[in-house]
Amino acid sequence: MKAGKKTEQLHMMADLAFLSSIDEWRAKQRPILTRSEAIRVLVLKGIALDVRRKRPSLPTSLSQGELGV
Repeated sequence: MKAGKKTEQLHMMADLAFLSSIDEWRAKQRPILTRSEAIRVLVLKGIALDVRRKRPSLPTSLSQGELGV
């Protein structure tokens, strides 16, 4: 993160399979990222991919069940 940039804490619940997937991915990265940094990188990569494909954003009203997660 850039120095002086305001940040907020985010708490989330995740099952062990999700966390294992994150940990496996980050173990392949050099340097090895923290779990928090790995999640930030993966989210930013997903957003960038979505923007490049010019897909419409999902409505904020969708629940986790509707997203299949």
